[in-house]
Amino acid sequence: MHSDFGNDEELPSLLWGLDPIFSAYTKLYIKDILEIKESKHIPGIFFYNSHPISKVDVFGTVVLTREKDHFYTYGGDILHLIKPETAVTVVLWRSVWIKTIFLTLDFETTGGVFSLIVDDGTGVISCTCWKNIRPNEGLPTGISAHQTVSGGLNIAEQLRKLQEHEQKNSKLDIGDVIQVRGQIKVFRGQREVVAQSYSKVDDPVFAVQIARMLEVPSLYRNFYDKQFQTHQVLENDSHLSRGQEVSNVSVQAERLSEKISDFLQESNIENFYQRELEIVDSLTAFASKPLPSSSSAVQEYLEPGTTGRQIRSLFREALLLLQQKGVVFQKATRPDEVYLVTDKDKVLHKVILNTIQEDCKREKYAEKGCHFLHIFTCARQAYSPYLTSTIVKRVLDKLESGSEIVSTMEGYYTAF
Repeated sequence: MHSDFGNDEELPSLLWGLDPIFSAYTKLYIKDILEIKESKHIPGIFFYNSHPISKVDVFGTVVLTREKDHFYTYGGDILHLIKPETAVTVVLWRSVWIKTIFLTLDFETTGGVFSLIVDDGTGVISCTCWKNIRPNEGLPTGISAHQTVSGGLNIAEQLRKLQEHEQKNSKLDIGDVIQVRGQIKVFRGQREVVAQSYSKVDDPVFAVQIARMLEVPSLYRNFYDKQFQTHQVLENDSHLSRGQEVSNVSVQAERLSEKISDFLQESNIENFYQRELEIVDSLTAFASKPLPSSSSAVQEYLEPGTTGRQIRSLFREALLLLQQKGVVFQKATRPDEVYLVTDKDKVLHKVILNTIQEDCKREKYAEKGCHFLHIFTCARQAYSPYLTSTIVKRVLDKLESGSEIVSTMEGYYTAF
């Protein structure tokens, strides 16, 4: 059976949990981690052959280490640590907001952060790891220094050996083999792995490395290179009948979103409320019409004679899909807030165009132009903090198609 989604199409987030690869640490080659496409709608989610991926298992050789014992200053932002088990005030010097979060910190056990460059033969990637050092940790409460168990095993001595072994494994040098498990993040345009766990691999006879070399191609062949087939999963499991109905409703919402997009374009609408769309006869009739292949439960769910609550829910889901595509957006997160049509919002277009025009006069941006991330940040500060990268990219494409700006290179824009 062919997959319902091509290589360039994202699997709807509603179905991600059905793919077992999504909740597992994926053992991809570093080359593939660096090349897989990131989700257009949700940062930190990547797609390999339609499989949603956020966590990876990296195995390779350490080729560079960078260690920082103190991590209170980060990228120009200052963390004022008051004292353990109290509030941590985050003061952002170059932003417009101040935020207080609550953490539980232990200054005696918090060691710092260090970065490793790991090479698996296909590429190199930076892995950010947190270390936990306990130099003077005593015995746990209730255990004496001379306490033993049956067989003469000294608990204190075994704990001391365990701590020494932990400290020994936390010291990594160039040439060590390491296994890192963590999430893929993008920092300053570069992908890295933020480790949730890491361990040095003691492999004097290369047994672990050979096993890994045999395991990974098998995972690619049997799982990663096969596209995830949603309908096959739903049909093979009788307990997911309700999930199949939800999938059908999602397909209906996708079709309704296309219908709404066409209606907005034909009617030349600049802004609207959801309740205004719900009284458009053509849209309401389309939303009430079930798919030909829908089950009887879905047909009953979408039957015009039931209630308007299901129709409103379908409209809400369709508008959410349009927001993810950047067709419409809201300047606030409330569901009853007005929706703005991206292509018709002249104020947003003017804000982004003025940002490019003004900043390109500065020496810093005169040669290459303004980078997309700079434009995106300025637009959120000047217009709305709820703008997404998809919306800004759509506006940039619109301005470029109208010859108001030009792309000098990938990700850089300048104005005439």
